[in-house]
Amino acid sequence: MWNEHLLHFLRGYVVLRLRTLRLQRLLQQCAQDGILVWDLQHSGHNEYTLSLSTEDFLRLRPLLQETHSQIHLVSKKGLPFLLRQWRRRWPLIAAVFAFVSTVILLSQFVWIIQISGNHTYTAAELRQLLQEAGVHPGIARWSLPQPEALADELLQRAPGLAWAEVEQDGIRLHVHVAERAERREPSLSKPRNLVAIQDGVITKMVVIRGTPMVHVGDHVTTGQVLISGVIAGSGELGQPGMPVFVAAEGEVKATTWYTGRASIPLHQMVEKATGRTFQRNWLQIGKRKLPLGPQQVPFSRYRTTRREEPLQIAALVLPVTVVHERDEEVTLESIERTAAQARQEAVDAANRAASVHVKNNEQVRNAQILRITTTGSAVEVETVVEAEIDIAAPEYFEPSALPQTPSVPQPSQQNTAP
Repeated sequence: MWNEHLLHFLRGYVVLRLRTLRLQRLLQQCAQDGILVWDLQHSGHNEYTLSLSTEDFLRLRPLLQETHSQIHLVSKKGLPFLLRQWRRRWPLIAAVFAFVSTVILLSQFVWIIQISGNHTYTAAELRQLLQEAGVHPGIARWSLPQPEALADELLQRAPGLAWAEVEQDGIRLHVHVAERAERREPSLSKPRNLVAIQDGVITKMVVIRGTPMVHVGDHVTTGQVLISGVIAGSGELGQPGMPVFVAAEGEVKATTWYTGRASIPLHQMVEKATGRTFQRNWLQIGKRKLPLGPQQVPFSRYRTTRREEPLQIAALVLPVTVVHERDEEVTLESIERTAAQARQEAVDAANRAASVHVKNNEQVRNAQILRITTTGSAVEVETVVEAEIDIAAPEYFEPSALPQTPSVPQPSQQNTAP
């Protein structure tokens, strides 16, 4: 559709105000004579607005006399009229042409190099490696190496990278990297404890290294040490020796709880699509909009979806964007729910809200309703979701910060549940 609007714009057209008592007969004669009329709208008593090409405008006059109709010119639109207005402004046109030519020329070079995924390497270091490979801001796009070859070159120059990908997008060069994971032997790791990330009841505990501080069935709180990184040393004659500091390792799972709340109204107004749509198109040049066809939305209530496409001629990307907006007419529809329906929807919504905190690898065991409140206009529900999660998280410590004769932690003897 926007191709037709673009064609009308290039050929030029006029917007007319028509006054007639014989609209149907006039339109029939226009169809017989091949006169194309579009955007016909009723504007008043026996008055209409319409659009017409400049060629058909001259052919319309005899038909107006036959149907005793009158027209009034509202506006002239399209490229021919713009060129006629700008004929006396050739310096401005020359400046615009020079500006557009400069933008097109500059768009053939890479000016921005974006780097993502780096942690150990700084962006400046990676840009320096790219410059050594011959890639730098200001390089012509046709001089760029192939993306795969450039990625391989970067991997050779940066041994700490495990993967690299290069994408060229207009004046931007995107470099995505992934660094190699630094593996350390457990004996060389920094001493640490494993602590609880939130409250819960221990359901599973496997200690690989360290001193267990809790047991299955114990209730733990956030920040409580689960596996200590301090191990008792053995001295002479069975006496305790100096403690050994290690990086605690193990798996600790616990049952924990998440709450969710939701409110569902008994009466609600929602939007419903009618099926009628309207398409708007224009060219975006900087901040200036160049409309392609009518722009007035004929709906009082609607929702809009927008799509943008860069204007491209072969491999040449112009600094012009073609914007498409699709307006979909909607009406307000009333929804009435019974108390039972609202309660069920509120329970489902509250369970979904509580389950948002549960990760993909965690298991939901149970869901219970804590509270249901029914008012005159809505039903409010609060639920609790029970899930089994990996509750342990590392907490590093410095042995030098401990007392000179640190006491070895003793495992907890409690076995209580909330």
